[in-house]
Amino acid sequence: MPEELISCLLDDTCPEKFEDTKEHSEVHFALRLGCAGLVFAFNAAMWTFFAKALRYSSSSAAATVTTTASNFVSSAVLGKVLFGESRAILWWVGISITLCGLVLLHTSSSRTEDTTKKES
Repeated sequence: MPEELISCLLDDTCPEKFEDTKEHSEVHFALRLGCAGLVFAFNAAMWTFFAKALRYSSSSAAATVTTTASNFVSSAVLGKVLFGESRAILWWVGISITLCGLVLLHTSSSRTEDTTKKES
């Protein structure tokens, strides 16, 4: 019975035997509360890592692009692992362009630092 209840909550196809029952509403509320807590926790972690990236990065653009790219990649991986989601080819093209820009940004900033050190 718990497996049927959880599957109907996830699929939005609850059988009539679960409608308007106290067990259904308690589990539904607990799932919503748990998901809201996870959203808060993951957003707090993201902002913490972003603030640290800003502190250690040579520019805010590099930190922003790095954080954005890591969010996209981790969302794709977790979406595939947890929910079996697949991404369209256009999404992969977009993230590939973003990652290429990220590589160029970090490569150029390291070259600039090397040039600055040689001139000193």
